[in-house]
Amino acid sequence: RTVVNDFFVFDETIRTGVYLAVGDVDGDGYADVVAGAGAGGAPRVRVVSGAALAAGRSDEMIADFFAADPGQRGGARVSVARLDGDARADLTIGTAGAEVNLFY
Repeated sequence: RTVVNDFFVFDETIRTGVYLAVGDVDGDGYADVVAGAGAGGAPRVRVVSGAALAAGRSDEMIADFFAADPGQRGGARVSVARLDGDARADLTIGTAGAEVNLFY
């Protein structure tokens, strides 16, 4: 095996863990990395470009947002699926209080 990229998706001082999913969010043919903050963190979500990762870069964000109130501390459980029939993966994000949000 060869490691092609090794990076912190959130600030390296954060120790609440991370939830991960992979899917082609932007429709460019590369699987993008979707990361949600772990339990104890705010419901922050970042999507890192798979094309950039394949080129050895981890600095290209497709999205960076809070899926719910930033004051919540239950993290953001992420998944991807093609829900609306287009060629891009859609985000499903679960946050504190059993709230689920869909992002197309």
